[in-house]
Amino acid sequence: MKKQFYLSCLTAAAIFCLTGCGGRKPAITDTSELAGTWYGCGNALGQDSDFRADNLCLSIDSQGSLTLSDMEQSSDLFCGTISIDSDSTISITEDTFRDNRLPAGWDSFDGEGELSYRAPDTSHLLLTYEDTSYYFEKEDTSVEEKADTSVSPLLDIAETDIWYSSPENAEDDSVYELALYDKYAELYAIQPDNSEPGVFITNLLYCGNEGGEFSFYTFRDDAMELPEIFDSLPDGISEITVRLSASPDSESLTMEYDGKSLSFYNNVIYGLNTSSTAYYLNNTSFRWNFDGSSHFCRFFTDQGTGRLCLSIADAKEEAEADNTICLEVTVDEADKSLLLYFDRSRSKTTADRDSALFQYFKTMEKEHGNPLRIPFTLKDNRLRLKARKYFGKNDTFDLKEENHYVQTQ
Repeated sequence: MKKQFYLSCLTAAAIFCLTGCGGRKPAITDTSELAGTWYGCGNALGQDSDFRADNLCLSIDSQGSLTLSDMEQSSDLFCGTISIDSDSTISITEDTFRDNRLPAGWDSFDGEGELSYRAPDTSHLLLTYEDTSYYFEKEDTSVEEKADTSVSPLLDIAETDIWYSSPENAEDDSVYELALYDKYAELYAIQPDNSEPGVFITNLLYCGNEGGEFSFYTFRDDAMELPEIFDSLPDGISEITVRLSASPDSESLTMEYDGKSLSFYNNVIYGLNTSSTAYYLNNTSFRWNFDGSSHFCRFFTDQGTGRLCLSIADAKEEAEADNTICLEVTVDEADKSLLLYFDRSRSKTTADRDSALFQYFKTMEKEHGNPLRIPFTLKDNRLRLKARKYFGKNDTFDLKEENHYVQTQ
């Protein structure tokens, strides 16, 4: 699909192994400090979504017993014990009575061994086995509280979360895409003419920040074609400080590292294509049957804010209707969920507040909170929404491209 606009996206299991990284002494030096629940962040360091960690959850008790689980499948992957050997190494022993499975990259673990770890503070762990490093954050609030808030220093930088370097200054004919999530950022290389899909380069896993000064773990090897500002980045794992600052109008974002800077731009005013989910959803329409009626739905990008929106109308034909509500959409790429925010004030200008459609979403907001989180899959033009919790059923839609639409609301 060809799009003219784009949008942002939106968007936490710990485990065991690690190769040492040198530098700062780990903040965790006692097994009791590992007790609690830990959630995986993003993907493994320097790896794409084949090494996803957001579905992982590690529970450790005060005696060092651990259970690694897949939250999405509601199943245990690994059970065993953990102990800290030194300020950089730990030992893991599996429970041989369990059918243990490990995440991608850790498959060769033979059940018992000495591993290394890094901990910038008592709330984060970078765990590595052989060449694969997973990053985890300790639970400090309930899952429900996290779902109801979107507080994130990375996502609060600006309204837009996807940014592009200028093709006029592209190195080796590449444009860099910077995607910001709640706990990490990712770098991609894309062709200015959109002739090929974006290529993952590396990721930046959030450790902390003081204002615009962000501390990340990142990874580099010889195969990565990183932007010029990272020329001084050493090979392997690094903990680095990067300054990120948005312009007052949120149309540009500046990244600074080691005395060099790179400017990125908001896609809405910049016009580049992207390989992300929001790009493929933008300017598509479908029909959705719920509340006893058939509704005409359309994804579009708001030109004023740069956010992806979903309009839902009481219309029998493929056209806008007088009674139309608006939802802001955030794509959580890591969790593969759409977050739908009911924009009540905006919808009041385009819909009858007493209509069944308006009242349906008002009731759902009261019962389930705002936003609604709906898992999805997107393949070619087929969008599947696992929305049974809210709409009583899951649905699959054939998206129709609507290139002639322009943002009108």
